[in-house]
Amino acid sequence: MGNLTCLRCVEELEQDLEENLDPIVVVLANNGIIDTDFNSLAATGEIDFSSHQMQIAKISLIQRAWRTRQAKKHMLLLQKTCLKTLYFAHSDVLATLNKGLYKSLRKRTRFLYANGAVYEGESCGGFRDGYGKMKWPDMCYYEGNWSFGYPFGYGKFIYTDQDYYEGKWISPYSHGTQSLTGSTQSFDFSSNTSDGYIWLWFKHEGSNSLYLALYKKLESLRKVYISVLRLLEDGRKNFSNYKETCLKSKTHELDNGKFTGEMVEGKRQGIGEQVWGEGFFYIGQWVNNSQNGFGQSVWADGSTYVGFYKNSSKEGVGEYFWAFGDSYIGEWDEDVMHGVGKYAYADGREYFGQWCKGLMDGYGVFKWTDGKKYEGMWKNGKKHGQGCSYDIQGNPVFNQWYNGRLQE
Repeated sequence: MGNLTCLRCVEELEQDLEENLDPIVVVLANNGIIDTDFNSLAATGEIDFSSHQMQIAKISLIQRAWRTRQAKKHMLLLQKTCLKTLYFAHSDVLATLNKGLYKSLRKRTRFLYANGAVYEGESCGGFRDGYGKMKWPDMCYYEGNWSFGYPFGYGKFIYTDQDYYEGKWISPYSHGTQSLTGSTQSFDFSSNTSDGYIWLWFKHEGSNSLYLALYKKLESLRKVYISVLRLLEDGRKNFSNYKETCLKSKTHELDNGKFTGEMVEGKRQGIGEQVWGEGFFYIGQWVNNSQNGFGQSVWADGSTYVGFYKNSSKEGVGEYFWAFGDSYIGEWDEDVMHGVGKYAYADGREYFGQWCKGLMDGYGVFKWTDGKKYEGMWKNGKKHGQGCSYDIQGNPVFNQWYNGRLQE
């Protein structure tokens, strides 16, 4: 018994494969199967595939190899989805084993990991085993039972946003099998999960999905902003020639001031400088007696604008400096900030993102001088929708906002 020339053994093997698909067992079995050279076996006479029974045996072995490969893929998937966070990583389990700190003794210990996490509790044979607590640098915290290096049994985990799971921890290879729509705030983890690992997977994956979405939006806005800067730079290249053009032109009394520049049929057309008073002037391009194209405006209070105009209104891209110290570089529409731009406050605060009719609207990043930051959605100048807030240490908290108010 136990050889491939026996039909009964083949049938038992097939039955065993159907009933026992434990990934580890199957993968270990694969080590000897996938390298089997069936042709050489047939040539030596060890297996005679000419008979009907041997054809069945060959097919069974091929099926076994295929199932093994599928199981191996499944194991790799489990490893990828097994807590892709810093929490309960397999490397942490190996850290204490490689150190050989505990040998086979059961005792209380304290261990500092390379990622900054700290474990305090019982250990046995180099594993976290028994009752213990673990805290991570991002303020995540677990307290409960452990077995062979992983939480097992009853325990409580507190996430970075202070949401928590308290209950059973069953398998570190658990991964998301339930659907998750929207933000993590819309999913009641406590009532919909029976395993802490699944809860943590959802928290992390949900946060990662939101973070990835926010990151993609930020990257797309940065590309737009780069094009804004390039357009401004292109405009400045020719601006140095505007003064020379004005010096070669005549001066005319026009529009309650003096205009020096190019004119066509009594209208300002081309390059010219209009001065309305002391410290109040515009120099740049004109079309049909209106500011059109690239130019610079200076006001009596010291405020300045360099950028594009359309029908004497700021439109396109431009850079505005207020006399009180604030500045804005970005897109404009009909004299108001509209599109993508960066607003820098005199006190050091900064907003980069989307604008609509002069207000922060869409996706944007707001930074405070003490290091705090908010990345997320805005509406009418207020936080509105999904976002991520960072404290002074840079710890993220994903949350939901409505008209400037945090939704619990």
